[in-house]
Amino acid sequence: MISADSLRRLYRAPGSAQPPAPERPRFAVVTCMDPRVDVAKALSIPASDLYLLRNAGGRVSPDTIRSLVVAWSEADVTEVIVVHHTDCRVAAFGNGELRAHAAAKLGADVSAVAIDFDPIGDLRGSVAEDVERVRRPRSLPPDLPVSGFVYDVETATVDAVIVDPFSVLATRTRIRS
Repeated sequence: MISADSLRRLYRAPGSAQPPAPERPRFAVVTCMDPRVDVAKALSIPASDLYLLRNAGGRVSPDTIRSLVVAWSEADVTEVIVVHHTDCRVAAFGNGELRAHAAAKLGADVSAVAIDFDPIGDLRGSVAEDVERVRRPRSLPPDLPVSGFVYDVETATVDAVIVDPFSVLATRTRIRS
């Protein structure tokens, strides 16, 4: 598949004195909204090379895919990283319990609300599932590297679950597996 980025690297406008800017990796990281998760530091990624997509549990939902398509096509993201973390509230409860907690706080019946909170049963398994969710759509290139990690909130380190063989990140940082 020919991507917009590969075409930009090959094409230089007639009369252009400057060659295309050198390629540098840009990462889209899907992670939890929990403020204890500092993936930039744990993965040694400069903020200027990082696009953070945060939601409850760091799950890859259809809206996350939409954001990843925009990040890839418009912001030149070259790699996707999925990061779930230890001690996650979304892992502590199922859909029914999360709905019940929301109803109790709202003082209203939310049972009719069709929200799948996408709870996490198995931490490493949910990372692998979400890596597959990123790889599956035809709206993202099949050669886009996608890796997945578990962030330990106690040690602020990451453990590899799946490292894409073409990951630039894996060559730039020390990753425990």
